[in-house]
Amino acid sequence: MSALDRLAERIRAYRSSKLQRDVVWNLGSFVILGVSGILLNVLIAREYGAAALGVFNQTLAAYIIFSQFAAGGVHLSTLRSVAQLSDDRPARRQAITAAVVLTVVLSILFTAAFWIAREPVGRLLDSPGVAIGMAWAAPGLFCFALNKTLLGTLNGLRRMRTFAVAQAA
Repeated sequence: MSALDRLAERIRAYRSSKLQRDVVWNLGSFVILGVSGILLNVLIAREYGAAALGVFNQTLAAYIIFSQFAAGGVHLSTLRSVAQLSDDRPARRQAITAAVVLTVVLSILFTAAFWIAREPVGRLLDSPGVAIGMAWAAPGLFCFALNKTLLGTLNGLRRMRTFAVAQAA
């Protein structure tokens, strides 16, 4: 059996199992995210220079730290609850509603904290650009945490293709 025949056989095997198809979709999403991140860094460095890339990455580091608190792990609890309640639609709806409400509250609190921390973080890093970047990134922090909970819901509902496309987008 040639290498091409083995590859064709593997592709047929992936197409025959929902789990394997879902894994392929999610791997594709992961590749898109990785390539996008690399290209974004290259584009910033090429168009705006090393200093702007440094400001971007310092702002991103602060964003990532605050995003973990804004999400609060609610997305993981949502994933578990939705998956466990797959047969109980009213309870599942209640779990999703509770998760979204909790995420909105946490997001508001930590988005405000991120906004307030922008000047001190900028001074700490001796970079006024970081303070400006954090001000621009603050609305995205709120949306990011909410998005994580909604993606956790999709994942729990086993809508993996939709999850993969939404994550890549």
